[in-house]
Amino acid sequence: MIFDEVFKIIHQETTQFDEIKDEDGFPCDDLDKISHWIIDQFKIQNSKFKISRVNFSAYGASWVHLDENGKPLTPLYNYLKPFHKELEKQFEAQFGLEKVAQETGSPYSEMLNSGLQLYWLKYAKPEVFKKIKYSLHLPQYLSYLLTGKAVLEFTSIGCHTMLWDYKKNDYHNWVYAEGIDKILPPIVTASHTEIINFGSSQIEVGTGIHDSSASLFPYFNKSLEPFMLLSTGTWCVAMNPFIEFKEKESLKFKEELFYMTIEGKPVKATRLMLGKEYDEGVNKISKKYGVSVEEIQNSKFKIQNLKVETIENCEIEYRKLLIGILKKQIAAILEAKGNSEIKKLYVEGGFSKNEMFLKMLKESLSDWDIIPSENSQGTALGAAMVINGREN
Repeated sequence: MIFDEVFKIIHQETTQFDEIKDEDGFPCDDLDKISHWIIDQFKIQNSKFKISRVNFSAYGASWVHLDENGKPLTPLYNYLKPFHKELEKQFEAQFGLEKVAQETGSPYSEMLNSGLQLYWLKYAKPEVFKKIKYSLHLPQYLSYLLTGKAVLEFTSIGCHTMLWDYKKNDYHNWVYAEGIDKILPPIVTASHTEIINFGSSQIEVGTGIHDSSASLFPYFNKSLEPFMLLSTGTWCVAMNPFIEFKEKESLKFKEELFYMTIEGKPVKATRLMLGKEYDEGVNKISKKYGVSVEEIQNSKFKIQNLKVETIENCEIEYRKLLIGILKKQIAAILEAKGNSEIKKLYVEGGFSKNEMFLKMLKESLSDWDIIPSENSQGTALGAAMVINGREN
């Protein structure tokens, strides 16, 4: 995606890559194809546009492990890959899962805790682990493809990784005890850039940023008062960047966790897979009544083809589905709000375009200012804005 100087989208391109399988037969993204596509697009778009800055946003829960020659050692392991039960017991005996979860603001989520991926690699594949010079989260690896500089940054380190002790403001003790810190490159802020030469041009390349933190960044420029962001998709994540980390209050909510701002400050968040629940519910109603998903979502039915009672029943079930989802979402929003005085909520993603959902949300939080976002590409916009005009 390419933005002009006022962050208007002037070009975007989408592609999909078929998954491959790792050595254990578990599906994973094709790192080789992704890498080549990134490099090819960089060259192609530079030939069409005068590009001055480049940055990346991506999910941060996967690592690229580099050898002494800077080449990937392993597949891009899927964060949905199951964590070994024996290693879970081993980690629990050594460090205590709940204790580490509390101190790192990361509910235990198996391989979604990317720090545990390193623990797993050390014990499940020790010969591979010994060859690692640096492990990079995916956003930083994409940057590395252009800069050749291995770094980590706060938004990827601090997001459900079980790596960062928020009270110490440093890696957790278990990371040092296991020698994991030795394969983690230097930390820089997400606004840091490296200058590279491309032809006769010099281009600033950002370090890459975790997608959730990227989506949060543009709102700091929009709002002069504290706010929260509800980012909706398959996962619905309510984020509060205006609250202190307090270990005793953390993780009461099942899916409560902490993210990081680009400066390394805590962001209290709750996440629920409500987008998936919504899609499954709408598809079920669609099949039951023979009504298209689009008609249900827009509440515009083809009267000539449906009996009135069918339409009414369909509407009732759809409303019940939204009410059930909304109750869970409001509980998650209030949990993320904590004891802060915030009463402004931006909503972006799929549910921001759902008129009935927004109407119900505004009725339920009647004393809040609910603002549907116009950002259609929040993570890309955030990644672009983070490095715009900032000092290294």
